Formats: sequence, structure tokens, C-alpha cells
Amino acid sequence: PYTQLRETYTQLRDAVTAGQHRDRLGSVAETLRRYQEELQQRIQQRDERRQQELRAERARQEHDQRIREEAERREQQRRAEEERKREDEERRRQEAERRREALRAVATFTGAMLLLAAVIGGMAFAKEKGLLPERNNHANPPSSSVPTHTPASRYTPIPSRFPAPTHTRTPGSSAGGGYTFPPREPNLRDTAFAAVRPGHCLNVHNNGYDRWSKNSPVTVPCGWLTAYVRVTRVTKFDTCESGGGRTSWSHVNDDLTRTVLCLERQFRTGQCFLATAKDGSPNTASLMTIWDCNASKVPIEYDFIMRITSVGSGTVGNCGRDYAWDIHGGRGTICATVA
Repeated sequence: PYTQLRETYTQLRDAVTAGQHRDRLGSVAETLRRYQEELQQRIQQRDERRQQELRAERARQEHDQRIREEAERREQQRRAEEERKREDEERRRQEAERRREALRAVATFTGAMLLLAAVIGGMAFAKEKGLLPERNNHANPPSSSVPTHTPASRYTPIPSRFPAPTHTRTPGSSAGGGYTFPPREPNLRDTAFAAVRPGHCLNVHNNGYDRWSKNSPVTVPCGWLTAYVRVTRVTKFDTCESGGGRTSWSHVNDDLTRTVLCLERQFRTGQCFLATAKDGSPNTASLMTIWDCNASKVPIEYDFIMRITSVGSGTVGNCGRDYAWDIHGGRGTICATVA
């Protein structure tokens, strides 16, 4: 319409003299000015919309960049944590290897000492009974006989929990006989694990970093709030059930035997545990963890602190709007909400 009016205005202006059709020319000119103003406003509005779209696009790009940087930072932290775990595992393996080497060295030394004591004792016994011939050289005076006591060893024993045998004399025995060994000092962790029985409750839990909260099991009454797990079985093989609040705790004793505790989590209303996220909501729960419900931070592997709202029997689905997890092999359900 603007173009048509413009052409009409030009034709009228060229076709008539200055005094003719003045009213019509004025009306066309007024209409042209109005259309021109509207056109300028539309152009200005279009430019403003384009500026807004550009600003929104830049904001989206900046937001995406921040998300990518945050994801890269979390990935770097996760890799650093995995590297630290691998280093800790390697350090524990090397320490266990050094302990085994030390045990082998002590066993070798103890065996050598026993063999030496047996040889000296046997020679003394044979000499006392006259089983060894007397050596007589007429050119020289008779040589002295073998002493009836064991001479002091020229070896210095290595201090350890396996002391060298002591030489004692028992009634009715000949000189050099009657060796006894002092009892070995017990390992406190070995003793703690050996004292655990099925049905005991322990004050121990996952500390959120895939480690137990204590180095050795500590038994407490099962009615206590700190009785976090219950022992279902004690075995020498890692055949315990896992998942849904079940796990195992394995320990290697000084004599290289194993003690494995099969554990079952004791859930209580009000306790909190850690969980990961998927699509912004809690997903996988670490049910063996215990965490402060009012904490402001969580380990890098987790995203949520979950507070238990109810513990009951039955299947998942009875928690209303709360999140639900199947526990103890399907024998129960816990309901939880984000703390």
C-alpha cells in the first residue's frame, strides 16, 4: 500500500497544476506520512527483536559454556579421586607384600635357630651317654670334652612378635634338651575379628569414601542408635550377599587365614545416606553410608543426602511422593526424601 500511494501521489503531482486537486494531494501526502511512520516503527521493532534474540543466544552460549566447564571440572576431580584410590590400593598391596616377606624372614630365622638348637642338644646328649668316641693323641694332652651347656649364640635376633626360643632345663632331661617357646603376642585386629559372631551388631559403616569408619569391628548392643550393621554370617570365604543394604568385610590374619563378616545394614528413621543423581533426581543410593543430615558438602561421587522417613516390609511403591529403595533382598523397603 505504501508503494501504491507513493506512485499515485507522484502521478497526481505531475498531472495537474499547482492549484488543482490540492485537497486530494494533501490527503495522499498525509496517508504517505502515516505509512512511513508505521514502517519506521516496524523496522525499529524488528531491530529490537533481533537485538533481544542476539542477547538471548549469547546468554545461552555462556550458560552452555559454564555447564561444559563445570562438567570438565567434575570429571577432573573424579579422575583425581580414582587415581588417589589406585595409589592407596597399590600402597596397601605393597604393605601386605612387605608383611608377608617379613613373616617369611622370621619363619626362616626361627627354623634355623631350632635346627641349631637341635644339633647342639643332640651332640650334648650323645656325649653324655658316651656315644661319641674320645679322641686321644699321645703327643698332646687330652682335649677337653664338649661343654654340657649351650654356648651363647653369636647371632642377634631381630626384634619382632616372634621371639627366639629360650633354653630351659626340665626335670629328668639331659643337658641341652627341653626347649620351650613363649606365646606369640596376639594381633589386636585378628582378635577383634575372631570375637565377632553371627547376630552381633557393629558400630561401623561406609564413611562415604569406600572405606569403613573403623579399622576393627566394635560390637555394640543391637538396640543402640549406633548399631549400624548386623552380622549375619562369619566365614573364611567371600560368599556374602551384596546390594540392598548387604555387604561383606574381609580381613587377612597374621597367619594368612581370612575372616569374612557378612553384614546387613540396620536402617532407622531419621538416618541419612548418600545417593547419586540422574536427570536432576536421586538415582543410585549407597545404602551402607552414614552421613550428617545437616552437612553442606558430600563426596565428589555423590549428589544428594537422603533422609530415611520410614522403614518397613513389602515392595517398593508404598512411599507416596518419597523415594523408595528395595532392601535386604526384597524383604523390606525404605522411604527417603532429600535432606
